[in-house]
Amino acid sequence: VSFAMGNRTIDSRLLQGSDPLVILNNLVNSASSWANEGLRFGEPESATFADHTAARVNGWLGHNEVFIVVVKHGLDQFSLVVGYAPSGELDKVEPKLLAIAESTIYQTPSNL
Repeated sequence: VSFAMGNRTIDSRLLQGSDPLVILNNLVNSASSWANEGLRFGEPESATFADHTAARVNGWLGHNEVFIVVVKHGLDQFSLVVGYAPSGELDKVEPKLLAIAESTIYQTPSNL
């Protein structure tokens, strides 16, 4: 399985593991190697999201701000939360984006 982003792909093996911080570091390190895409990240950090273990990183896509959160919901079950806004606007919209993401109910796929 691979995930496409523009003309780049992300191998699904980057998303394997049981620690959100490890998964996010793998994702950030892979995406950061695409230097010509203007994608830059800070250092991923452990976090909590809606009472779940998580990891978060802030970054930039061109002149736009972005944050990525990997949330662990259970054994090998994760969600990816992405927020994106024009430069200087993320502080204004982030609380609403996080509130919307926190209000969603994660349901484990029934075929697992």
